[in-house]
Amino acid sequence: MTKEDFTQLELPTPTNAERETVWKFYAKPYIPGSDVDLSELAVKFLFTPRVEFQFPDAETRKVLWTTTIPKSTPLAEDVDIDFLAERFEFVGGNIKNCILNAAFLAAADPETEGEVHMKHYYQAIKYEFVKAGKVFTRANFESYASMVL
Repeated sequence: MTKEDFTQLELPTPTNAERETVWKFYAKPYIPGSDVDLSELAVKFLFTPRVEFQFPDAETRKVLWTTTIPKSTPLAEDVDIDFLAERFEFVGGNIKNCILNAAFLAAADPETEGEVHMKHYYQAIKYEFVKAGKVFTRANFESYASMVL
């Protein structure tokens, strides 16, 4: 067949029922079990209140660090909560993840006998950086960079 043969083909004309079926399933959004108008959905979406949360400041982060670490956690002498709160701008969920991961790292570290050291927090913070897609450098970890990087 040539190109001219295709242009001369007669296609069947769709019936009204077929047109309605196509319109029902393809021309407008289909929401199972309801006959919601698209304009209704648009209005609900546009006028839904949204709340933006700001990152906590260093003082709030310090409170988050100190209140989230369980009192029964054996902390080593080298743990500096003030430094962690000032240096790393995390929200509460990130801080909680760091504390939990540091505890697991300390439990798996035979050298520390279960005590959570600063190096464990730094390794947990590095993991949070990676999860968030943030870039971390030696400057972020200062004197502990050799333990983490």
